[in-house]
Amino acid sequence: MRVAKLSNQFASSLLRQPSVLPNVSKIVGAKSINFHHLHYHQPAATLFNQHIRLYSSKQGTQDEDSDTKPLIRRELRPEYAVLNTAHMKKLVDNDQVMLVDVREPHEVKAGRVPAKRYVHVPLGEIVAFNGNPATFKEKYGVEMPAKEDTDIVIMCRSGVRSTWALQALHTYGFSKSSHFPGAWLAWNESFPDDNIKNE
Repeated sequence: MRVAKLSNQFASSLLRQPSVLPNVSKIVGAKSINFHHLHYHQPAATLFNQHIRLYSSKQGTQDEDSDTKPLIRRELRPEYAVLNTAHMKKLVDNDQVMLVDVREPHEVKAGRVPAKRYVHVPLGEIVAFNGNPATFKEKYGVEMPAKEDTDIVIMCRSGVRSTWALQALHTYGFSKSSHFPGAWLAWNESFPDDNIKNE
């Protein structure tokens, strides 16, 4: 395991890279954090006081203890993922999934998986799962899942952001959560007429 301790300048540049997980051990004093097109004006030490750690791997190989942590890249190990689109469809149709959609609002507006139990929490707000359950319900309109729940599945557009969110949820104690690496692209290709649009 390698844990990154980052300078202010490097932290700011790191968080602007879409290919890098915004998981940091400790960042002190950064005034503004850019992540994709999200923009936060608050001390980074406050934003990331959950102490999520940045796990990196060497030349695409797993770290020495990465078998116990979701990977920083697109997670495809079966213990962390719903790998089959047909399986995901079955889970949705049988109400066997609590779907956490971490895409941005404009992406969700164009269409989403019609899961009965669904919550939209953009990646930039994933820290909400480490907060107060009452506040979570007030903001997102649903109960925060229990940490021991086994049916939490995270999804995004292509499976990368959901991997990042998965690592965050595992850090917060949702150790039985998984993600759908096929994501919206695979779902919409397989089931173009089976989605909810909010245009």
